[in-house]
Amino acid sequence: MSYLYNCQFPAHVVATMRYAVSNHCPIDAQIRTRLLVQGSPQIAKALNRNIKRLLQLVDQCIAKFGKETVLYETRSS
Repeated sequence: MSYLYNCQFPAHVVATMRYAVSNHCPIDAQIRTRLLVQGSPQIAKALNRNIKRLLQLVDQCIAKFGKETVLYETRSS
């Protein structure tokens, strides 16, 4: 955390990842559906593990810098 002086993440992406994790919706299934690629179990585990790690990092950033600073809204075009 010491090197993250200004970590920011798009709020809608974080919300989508949190929803997927809390509702047991594995991201690898969505990627295979979208890309029509059969992924390996190792890739699926790595994706799901890394999403959980990213969300932990977001939580650490929020605790350190505040939600208003870390999560930002993106403009729709």
